[in-house]
Amino acid sequence: MVYIFWWAFDPPHLGHFAIIEAVLKHLHPEKIIIIPSGKRNDKAYKVDDYHRRNMLELFLSEIQDDRIFCDFHFFSIDSEMITRDVDMYAQNVYGNSLIHIFWSDTLSGMVDWDIEWYAAQKIHKLFIPRYGYEMPSLDETIRNASFLPGVSIPNISSTLVRSQIRSSNYSGIFTSIKEYIVENQLYTDWH
Repeated sequence: MVYIFWWAFDPPHLGHFAIIEAVLKHLHPEKIIIIPSGKRNDKAYKVDDYHRRNMLELFLSEIQDDRIFCDFHFFSIDSEMITRDVDMYAQNVYGNSLIHIFWSDTLSGMVDWDIEWYAAQKIHKLFIPRYGYEMPSLDETIRNASFLPGVSIPNISSTLVRSQIRSSNYSGIFTSIKEYIVENQLYTDWH
């Protein structure tokens, strides 16, 4: 099975790493493909794709697992991407045995993501419990979904990392990524 992890990674942090570790430990995937999101109408990135790519490459060098790699396809697309686009692209490149990784708090709004309920009903999904959110129950609007219960993912978000990155004792990201952020003066308007 191939797991698709397509989030913003603005920046990648130890919460992302904990999700990868949990999937590796409990589900034994063939691969985990990190596909950082490209242009989206619902999201404004804090740094450009060049820096997100470099930080993800540092992230991968810290993980050092051949089953995990990045696919930067959507950095080269100028139009907005949605779940269906990611799924169709991933199927064409990696085959049909795909499972997309989501935080559990995305479940409640997933049916509103697109008119055809592609995300809610057509893709296979794995929901990861997010700190501070109850694991929601499934109903008939959500299909092809499973949960990864009993894992402890640190309460870290990219927003938190951006707000605390320059704190001398902050440890929510790998040191190499923190050094890259400081050296390139990224997220300076977020501290």
